[in-house]
Amino acid sequence: MPATTHVVEASSPATKSWSDKTWAERLQVSPPDDAKYTNNRLINPDIVPMGPERRTWGIEHFSLWWFVGGFSVVNYSSGSALIAYGLSGPQAIGCNIFGSVILGLTCVTMGWWGSTHHIGYMGVQRLSWGINGSMFPVALRCVPGIIWDGIEGLWGGFGFSVALGALSPRFAHWDATLANGNLYTRDFIGFVIYYLVFLATMMLKPEKLAKPFIVTTVGFTLLVFGLLIWAVHNNGGPGSYFATDYKSTQIATGNIGWAWVFGAMAVLSNFAGATIGQSDWTRFSRKGMAPTYAQLIACPVSIILSSTIGVIVTSCAKDILGTAVWQPYQLLSAIQAHYNDSPRVRAAVFFGGLAASAAQVNANIVLNSVSMGMDMAALVPKYINIRRASYIIAILGACTNPWYLTASAGTFLTVLSGFGIFYGVLMGIMMANFFIISKRRIKLHDLYLGTPESIYYYEWKGVNLRTVGVFCISLVPSFPGYIKTIQGKDYDAWRKISSFTILLGMAISVILCLAVNYFFPYKHSGEGELYHDDETFFLPGEKTSSSIAYSEDGEKADANSIEKQAPTSIKSHGEVDASWSDVYGVSGGPVAFRLGNGGAGPIGLLRHLANRFVSSHAAGRSVPWVCNHSRNTQIALHQDYIDVAMTYEREWELVSVKEGWAVDAGLCFHDHFVVVGPLSNPANLLPGSQCLRKIAASKSTFHSRADGSATMVKERDLWSHVGVSPWEAKPDWYTMATLTSADALVGADGAGAYLLSDRSTVLRQTELGTIRNSTVFYEPTTPDASS
Repeated sequence: MPATTHVVEASSPATKSWSDKTWAERLQVSPPDDAKYTNNRLINPDIVPMGPERRTWGIEHFSLWWFVGGFSVVNYSSGSALIAYGLSGPQAIGCNIFGSVILGLTCVTMGWWGSTHHIGYMGVQRLSWGINGSMFPVALRCVPGIIWDGIEGLWGGFGFSVALGALSPRFAHWDATLANGNLYTRDFIGFVIYYLVFLATMMLKPEKLAKPFIVTTVGFTLLVFGLLIWAVHNNGGPGSYFATDYKSTQIATGNIGWAWVFGAMAVLSNFAGATIGQSDWTRFSRKGMAPTYAQLIACPVSIILSSTIGVIVTSCAKDILGTAVWQPYQLLSAIQAHYNDSPRVRAAVFFGGLAASAAQVNANIVLNSVSMGMDMAALVPKYINIRRASYIIAILGACTNPWYLTASAGTFLTVLSGFGIFYGVLMGIMMANFFIISKRRIKLHDLYLGTPESIYYYEWKGVNLRTVGVFCISLVPSFPGYIKTIQGKDYDAWRKISSFTILLGMAISVILCLAVNYFFPYKHSGEGELYHDDETFFLPGEKTSSSIAYSEDGEKADANSIEKQAPTSIKSHGEVDASWSDVYGVSGGPVAFRLGNGGAGPIGLLRHLANRFVSSHAAGRSVPWVCNHSRNTQIALHQDYIDVAMTYEREWELVSVKEGWAVDAGLCFHDHFVVVGPLSNPANLLPGSQCLRKIAASKSTFHSRADGSATMVKERDLWSHVGVSPWEAKPDWYTMATLTSADALVGADGAGAYLLSDRSTVLRQTELGTIRNSTVFYEPTTPDASS
């Protein structure tokens, strides 16, 4: 430990010019200019906990969000589609009321961690599924998002087509078709225009969308109320669907009770994608409860109002026009034709078409492209951010042929409810893991750490097998009915069970999660923080603040008292890392000292020692860990990145003491090296035999850590004892790579190679289950290195 107080110097890496970068580097997402982290497979600016500068939304913004998404064409049409499916007007409205109230309550739970921890959908999936397992639920959410993006885009195209038809009756009556008669050419032209406007609007950042939301919400509100006034006035009432003697002849279920259940669940499934991703938006909240009030009030009110108007207008339109027109764009076009292209009607239809299309632009942003884009960005964060993902979803959505999906009411409802069986299960898993198993605590730092040191790496390669099992089993009751629905088979018991979609999956998955975690508990459950603290949170690899000095008691010291270190003859091997890989003790507490080491961190030894030290000698303080291999840990000590260095090269430790910039604090612990190899043992090694000689003679595959670590130094020393220098000769059987001790061991296990490793790493990786095909062939009992 150095005799003087130390200064952390967190210098930023040199930035390459555009011409010096490879194409892969040019395509990478750039972090903010003031960011202290670099993007990688788990981190980019749109995935990390939302910073205070972007948390700008209040209750008025979230209420507006719900009126954009709820008081919209999708809900107007869903209510009308229920009538077309066989329900009466009051029954359709009842379905919407029930579904909307349940939806509001569900949204509160799905947005909770966004308000408290400022993380989105991906964050809680990493908690539930594991660092690597989380990719599956993210991809699963993106699929319906792409489908809905196309459907919403088609409706927006209809609006532009209607507006153009109002300007030119000849265009309105142009009957040429595409897609086997499912799409008018005029509507395809509107579809193209819509997408050009849509792609331009997506240039805005999510937190900057409030003003466009206001404009489009006002426009669509005027449109639907105008349609309502026209319909009720001209029909003299709400229409035949509200008649007391109304009986439908289109009840596909054969039972009005089950049709009502199916309709209510379809309404709930209608917003399933937006519901499950609520935290993507609630993380923009400047106050914790702002989203909650909007979810409980604005959510059901906007959806019920929009769908109720849709039901009434469709009911009246059937009596006035002779047919039930459940898409508002078609209704506008039908109204123009009904009044023989009257100039006054055409003027109203023109503005109505524009208002509807503008509303569709923002609704599609809220519900699909940007919302799903937030999650798609988590699949490849190094190269995809929200904006890029939004454009990818928009392009794929246009390629889904949405005109086929909306060809009939039955098909439309199948699209609405189909993914509900998956979303219900996912919601239940999220609820159980966050609220009950983790007790609303999340260790945010570990959500962005892609190594076994993260508590969310779980026991099997970054995947929580408990959640995988729960997900698969929870689908069993609903999946047969879902398949039969797709196949169009009779409405039997399986289809009735699957009608409960979200609620059934949610209930089963919650119960199974609790049961599985009772019998197979995870030791780190409940660790972490109840809230995200901007002052104490840091990302793995994030540089610490520069020019911060710490005295021996852990308090900040006067920078003027820092003594300049003398030069050293010790040379680094590779880049010396100054960032904190983890913080032990009390996260966010005053720094007791900064600890440097390599291999003892990943195996958990440093955590144990540091936590014991804090509990007995430094209550309330923290111990940051800076990870470097042994030689670079000494350089980190010399450069004031750390205060205490635990290293393995005694000769260089003595050099640092002799040069006068460190003191020898004494022996801390022992570890020893072992020769590990495949169970098949191609070199025919025997315990206690001369392992390296036989490996070289048999030309069996051997992996070496060419990283300047103490392990590399020891390995080359052992090879020199047997008169072989494979790192110089570079034979085919000898492979060198710059890897950590854990990664090197896992790689050798997978490749069937021999390796020199330290015993603690072997024990730790065996415990984690990352190595299964290797065993120890030599473990020294004497200082003799002739093996």
